[in-house]
Amino acid sequence: MDAYRLGIIAGILFVVAVAAVCIWKQTCNGPCRYDERQERVRGRGYKYGFLTMIIYNALMGGMYLDTMPDWCDLFAVNIIGIAVSALIFAVYCIWNDAYMSFNERPRMVYLFILGIAAFNLFPGIINLMHGTIVEEGKLTFRCSNIIMGFVFLISAAVFWLKNHLRAKGEE
Repeated sequence: MDAYRLGIIAGILFVVAVAAVCIWKQTCNGPCRYDERQERVRGRGYKYGFLTMIIYNALMGGMYLDTMPDWCDLFAVNIIGIAVSALIFAVYCIWNDAYMSFNERPRMVYLFILGIAAFNLFPGIINLMHGTIVEEGKLTFRCSNIIMGFVFLISAAVFWLKNHLRAKGEE
C-alpha cells in the first residue's frame, strides 16, 4: 500500500476518533447551552458568513462567467470563499462572546482550535514542500489545508486576544 492510501486511511481514522471523542464529551457534559443573546449573535454571525459566501460566489461567477480562473482551479476558488465566510462567522462570534457555550472551558476550546489548525497545516506544509500547491502557475486544490489552517490560526489568535483583553479588564 502506498503512502497516499495510508494517509487517506489515517485521515479517516483520525476523523472517526475525533468524532467519537466529541460524542463522548457531548454525552458526559450534556448539550452545549447558549443564552438568548448568544443565540442571536450566532444567528447574526451565520447571516454575515452566508452573505459573504453569496457575495463572493456572485463576484467569482461574474468574473469567470465564460472562462475558468487563470490563477487557480475551481476547487481552490470555492475553498477560498468557504474559508473567508467561516472566518467571518468565527471572528464575529468570538468577538461577541458567542463562540463558547456555558459548559465549555476557554483553554480546551483554544487548544482544540490550535489542534485543528495544526492538523490542517501539517499536510499543507508537506504539499508546499513537494511543490504541489502551485502547478503550472495555478493554485491547486492542495492549497485547501494551508488555507483552512490559517483560518483556524487566525480564529485561535482572535480567541486568545479576546480572552486576554477580558482578563485584563477584570483586573
